Amino acid sequence: MQDALFAQRVSWAKSLARGRWKAILLSAGVPEALLTKKNKPCPACAGTDRFSFLDTEGDGTYFCRGCGGGDGFSLLMKVRGESFVQALAFVEGFCGIVPHMAEPTEKSTSVLPDLAQRERLRKITRLWAQARPMSPGDAVWTYLEGRGLNPTLAGFEIRCHAGLEYRDETGTVHGTFPTMLTRVTDASGQVVNLHRTYLSDGKKAPVPSPKKLMAGPLKGALVRFGRPVDILGLAEGVETALACAQLFSLPVWASLGVTNMAAISDLPSTVKRIRIYADNDTNMAGCAGAFALAHRLSLKGLDVKVIPAPDSGSDWLDFLNRH
Repeated sequence: MQDALFAQRVSWAKSLARGRWKAILLSAGVPEALLTKKNKPCPACAGTDRFSFLDTEGDGTYFCRGCGGGDGFSLLMKVRGESFVQALAFVEGFCGIVPHMAEPTEKSTSVLPDLAQRERLRKITRLWAQARPMSPGDAVWTYLEGRGLNPTLAGFEIRCHAGLEYRDETGTVHGTFPTMLTRVTDASGQVVNLHRTYLSDGKKAPVPSPKKLMAGPLKGALVRFGRPVDILGLAEGVETALACAQLFSLPVWASLGVTNMAAISDLPSTVKRIRIYADNDTNMAGCAGAFALAHRLSLKGLDVKVIPAPDSGSDWLDFLNRH
């Protein structure tokens, strides 16, 4: 049974990765200049002109006169020095796939999520797979540019869904709108939620709540824009985090609210400096949450600074657009 589930997992990952291997390998650190059919140095075994990236049928195929050939998984394993299972997990993370959990056996002591939870995760996976990485001219790219933001800073954390039905709290359908999907991940890289921004004509759609999370837990999960090494920024909203990344030229992760900011705990071990870009709410809720988090993180020995937006009643996106 477990072998069948694993085979299904591999098949799904291969189908979603097809046509995206260049982007996957770029995210794994392979220089773009090497991903061409022209003979180049091999990203796995070096040389000078032994490697060609063929990408036959979108499967990431390659050939190297030094270390041989294979598909995208094979190249990823060599470049990262990992096993197939580790490479599979990397691809699943890139594609936003939630792996199926193995069914329990008589010897298993693991506890599966209840059926509702499992179905919720499958729904997240299906929705993310339906969307496509944003590109210049699409609804999400246009919206972000209209907000004064550089869409490229979002990396692969934001996608564009061509048309998502909007239902209000009563279940009434208000229409179908292009939607910005932002993935929310836990410390292990597992996608646990999606943040939706419904759009219309380059702006937020005229619906009661154009920005919504899907149902389900969020505690401590984040939207992770960029891969930090020594320094990491934290902010509340998706667009505020992108604004701070643009202003301060560092990775900034979004907590999706001051309440969840208080739950942040697991951060990369390499990070030694934290900059918390607080919303400057008139009721001081954003600053209060930021300082509470700063206190907790400073007790762990981290260098933490809270930097509120300069103007009362505003955030860093407002600041970006005023300057």
